[in-house]
Amino acid sequence: MQPDTVFYHARVLTMADCPAQAEALALRGGRVMAVGSNRKVLSLAGPQTKCYDLGGRTILPGFTDAHVHLVAYGLSLMRQADLTGCTSLEELLDHLRQHQREGRLAGGVWLLGRGFDQERLRERRFPTRTDLDRAFPSTPVLLTRICGHACVANSRALELAGVDSEDGLLREGQTAPLWAAVPPPTLEEAQEGARRAVQEALAAGLTAAHVLVDSAVQVRTVLSLRAAGEWPLRTLLLLPFGWLEALQKLGLTAGFGDEFVRLGPLKVFADGSLGARTAALEEDYSDAPGERGQLLHDLEELRALAREAAAAGFSVAVHAIGDRANRVAIEALRALEAPAGPFPLRLEHASLLSEELVNRLAEANLLLVVQPQFIKSDFWTRQRVGPVRFRWAYPLKTLLQQGVRLAGGSDCPVERLSPLEGISRAVTRDGQMPEENLTVEEALRLFTVGGAEAEGAEEWRGRLGPGYVADFVVLAADPRQVPPERLPELSVESVWIAGQEWWAAP
Repeated sequence: MQPDTVFYHARVLTMADCPAQAEALALRGGRVMAVGSNRKVLSLAGPQTKCYDLGGRTILPGFTDAHVHLVAYGLSLMRQADLTGCTSLEELLDHLRQHQREGRLAGGVWLLGRGFDQERLRERRFPTRTDLDRAFPSTPVLLTRICGHACVANSRALELAGVDSEDGLLREGQTAPLWAAVPPPTLEEAQEGARRAVQEALAAGLTAAHVLVDSAVQVRTVLSLRAAGEWPLRTLLLLPFGWLEALQKLGLTAGFGDEFVRLGPLKVFADGSLGARTAALEEDYSDAPGERGQLLHDLEELRALAREAAAAGFSVAVHAIGDRANRVAIEALRALEAPAGPFPLRLEHASLLSEELVNRLAEANLLLVVQPQFIKSDFWTRQRVGPVRFRWAYPLKTLLQQGVRLAGGSDCPVERLSPLEGISRAVTRDGQMPEENLTVEEALRLFTVGGAEAEGAEEWRGRLGPGYVADFVVLAADPRQVPPERLPELSVESVWIAGQEWWAAP
């Protein structure tokens, strides 16, 4: 039997034990047929086989982003002013004015923006209702902090939403009435944004994504683009826990779908974010005495939610940032005898732990989906939690050494859609706590093998070996031989999914 396609004169990093590295790769029917030496693999080729000389380029299993708001990101490109990196209130307002001049108002009325971090502003504070009123007295304005756990609105927006807030700052569940007042996107608008987001994902080397959705429009967007051949990514949909009753009535359970789009775990929030000081801590915030964040479910509530999901055939993915939230989440999930459905029980983020919590995680057999980009972006973490607790902020090396399973994600649009940047941050940690630095090989596993494990797919994707799906990325160089801080600049040459080329560098 002859292969459809052969790639040779390559450096194939299989992420498997044997062989860990090869020179050539043969594909047939959308799956890997063989890996090995140039001579061995080329000997399989027949007259109809397409052969590609890669000239020493590197082949890796395609990257997986195990926590990404991909459709929401696409919509933000269409609807929201990008406030990422703003260093002053006036710069932030200028971005909003430009967005308004371009006529990019949600529903033709609302001025939306996202991505600011008050700690990066010269004023070192949140924008206020008054600030926004002065610049936009008659246009409803709603701004979302980069973490998505705090919003600021002006008077007109508060009036339309029927919300009372003296300074316009709202956190966590307080923001729901504001978003309910914003005209929802049309399916066409969501599709156009998602097309752009998918192209960015492919250009970054992604072949799979665990996509968090929060509306029917977002689900319809994924399914309609998939049906039209415009959504090639292998996708696990993480659904809001609030949809459980509707899913039960429809008879749907986790794993419904095919190799390309499947229903995944239900997302549950245990707390908020460190940036908004809503992450639940065991002790006070070091830079805000008296504040300990917000625990959204106590132990018994979270345990009951996890059991309810399991009874309906779903596992859960628990958002837990602070050490208190992680303690409660670990204890709640440990009480389950086994995950429901084909997916492991997951903690999303697990930003702040402790030595005790790391040991509990190792015993509990939970999988952590981590975002190494946070290590640098959340530059204020040491101020938030102090030097003692900071030691346990993203202790990735210790977690791996203790046998805890990890997968990597970006949380885009919170962070840039770039697995190579995530790998770089996991290796360099921006110079912080070098004892927790990962090797490049370990960091690559977060976004390949780890992503597959996080959806129970490690037997058929995440590696390159006979029988595995032919999902891979071609890089200009071996990432192990690139200075770690330069990894985000490493060129993605092409991306292949099920043996078909879906993206190639211009």
